[in-house]
Amino acid sequence: MTAPTTAASNGHTKPRPTPEYNHGMARVQEAQGYHLASVARDAAGEAERLCSDIMHAASAAYTRETGAAATFTDPALIAKANEAMACLATAVIYLADLFGLPEV
Repeated sequence: MTAPTTAASNGHTKPRPTPEYNHGMARVQEAQGYHLASVARDAAGEAERLCSDIMHAASAAYTRETGAAATFTDPALIAKANEAMACLATAVIYLADLFGLPEV
């Protein structure tokens, strides 16, 4: 003789209602908000990575006897600085757009 099998219960007797999802322009605005926030986060993250590379180069130059002067005239490092600034500007623009704020 075996015991009858029953489904597990979480203590609720009423089924949970199906959540309502937005449609039309409300759904488009939700997607836009998600994507603007995502691009802003990614742009800020890339800027942080580039600034970290610049800081490591400056730190290495600081500990050498040659000093940092030559480091900051290096075209590759200047290109990284320009790229970091572009990423930061992108993050600011997307956040301003997301929250309807004036761009700085």
